Amino acid sequence: MSQRCHWYHCTVCNHGQTWVAERRAPIMRAADEPLTPRLCVCPSPAECFSAILFPTHRDVYVYRTSNERRAVAPRGVWDKIITGERWLIPPVEMQLFCAIPASVVADCQTAIRLYHEETRNRSDIRTRIAQLALSAAIFRRQYRHLASRSLSRFCDSLCSSFDIGKDPEEYILSRAEGIHHA
Repeated sequence: MSQRCHWYHCTVCNHGQTWVAERRAPIMRAADEPLTPRLCVCPSPAECFSAILFPTHRDVYVYRTSNERRAVAPRGVWDKIITGERWLIPPVEMQLFCAIPASVVADCQTAIRLYHEETRNRSDIRTRIAQLALSAAIFRRQYRHLASRSLSRFCDSLCSSFDIGKDPEEYILSRAEGIHHA
């Protein structure tokens, strides 16, 4: 169980100003993940953007828990240490925090989409870290309230530890072109 805090959920569905997430099994899940009814959440929108791919032609709606809550650590989620993913067991009341325009969604996700299209590979730890660092950097520049300084420091530390370099988008694109091998 995690500490009490506000959690974020990003979606292409506009559920209005207030939304009560219902108890249901996830639509998208990895083969190792259980069918536990849940709402997947992260500590920040940037971490949500590293956990899932969004269509680059649609706005993304960022919802935040109405109240601080404890969340459950997920099972069968290999990248939870990077994405910060946790599960909330519905019903959960969420408030619309903001909408991210499709142009910014594209800035955050075009490189990783190209990587997947070109390589036909799933993300590995390095590409997931680079995706988080890229989303955090874009949000930090354009939407300061969506990515904290501590998240930026965390990304810098991970990028340094995993030899990703200073430009996570360049790293992802070089992997897509087969120049940089894991």
